[in-house]
Amino acid sequence: MSRPEPADGRQSPVGVAGVACFGSLAVIHLATQPFLRFLDPWGIQWLLEVSFPVAVAFIILYRNSWHEEMSGLKRVLPMLFSAGLIYGVVLMASALVLAVAGVFFSNGMVSG
Repeated sequence: MSRPEPADGRQSPVGVAGVACFGSLAVIHLATQPFLRFLDPWGIQWLLEVSFPVAVAFIILYRNSWHEEMSGLKRVLPMLFSAGLIYGVVLMASALVLAVAGVFFSNGMVSG
């Protein structure tokens, strides 16, 4: 049994990919909203809001040293699945945050 490597204070690649996916989802949504509202193409907005955050998460996972022992398609497919899973978790967390904010602001808890 090999000895585990000492922790060097680096963040997990899954955590970094999750934060980057959340940030890219917010940036894409806010940056494209005025333009897409003007043109009203529902498919383009959906495509951007799904493909860009998943691509960001995939690139972070792939460029990291995570599962370097695998190569080719054996490495790409699990990382693509992981990026999609991270995107799903980010969507659920975003929906939860928006729901809590909606309840918080609609019940008059914030005076202003």
